[in-house]
Amino acid sequence: MTSLSVALDLVIGADLGGSNTRVAVADRSGQVLGRAQGPGGNPLSHAGSAATTFGKVLREALAGLDPARVRLGVIGLAGGSALSDPATHHAFEKAWRSAELAAPWHTCSDLEVAYSAASTESDGAVLVVGTGSAAAQVSGHQVRVAIGGHGWLIGDDGSGFWIGRQAARATVHAMESGEQVTGLAAAVRDHVGASDDPHEFIRIVMGKPPVALAELSRLVAQAHASGDPIAQRIHVEATSCVLDLWSRFVDIAPLTTGGVVAFAGSITRPVHPVGAALRAALTNDGWVVRDSVDPVLGAVRRAIALTQD
Repeated sequence: MTSLSVALDLVIGADLGGSNTRVAVADRSGQVLGRAQGPGGNPLSHAGSAATTFGKVLREALAGLDPARVRLGVIGLAGGSALSDPATHHAFEKAWRSAELAAPWHTCSDLEVAYSAASTESDGAVLVVGTGSAAAQVSGHQVRVAIGGHGWLIGDDGSGFWIGRQAARATVHAMESGEQVTGLAAAVRDHVGASDDPHEFIRIVMGKPPVALAELSRLVAQAHASGDPIAQRIHVEATSCVLDLWSRFVDIAPLTTGGVVAFAGSITRPVHPVGAALRAALTNDGWVVRDSVDPVLGAVRRAIALTQD
């Protein structure tokens, strides 16, 4: 292949999370030429809409670019086993082809793309706390040992979903107390669009997709900043849950303390109370924390690397 043809090649990286779908189109130097974002597109938490959302965001990211130039796509997502279902895989294949793409696409763990977005080193670890929560050892840019990431129903302790659910529970308890609903509970009530009737609140919440509870985590962070004691307690408990996850992970993963840990997900941001606490705890233990601010770029990097193999 000539250097000119290499320059014309494009790759696609995608990050399908519980709250957001992100797609980026880049040349093989890593320069992003197009990108787009949409609502949650993980097939586990958005089974009925994930493929459609992916196709829409994909087409938006490719606007003005020639899809014939694309050599490869890499899609990072949690619960990639969902794509082993023939119907789900077919839906994603159809979404890919809807963008007039003839190139192949591969899936990999969202943990891999999160790590690649934060570090170019081949070995390290990654801690993801966004809508869900998980930790993994990365070796040779691939996940070798992972823990967590089991979804909202049986896992994801300390995650955005978990924080949102705790906020919803606290709101119901406040309504049931018969006292005036204030602070975090009032903010959650108003966000949901309910009255002070706990039965109405529950009915509205239960009528939405479960993952929608993750949206309430933003209200908890705002209430925490205002000194709300319930919000602060929820964040303390969330931090404890994630540190327990990390402790269990370190016990089973062949890691050397002092290595690189990529922090990914909105809850790990240094401005978030839980993220700040996690950062302090791991740094004090000797880990080198690096932020994976834009995981979709990790998917782009993985796609570029695969085209060079």
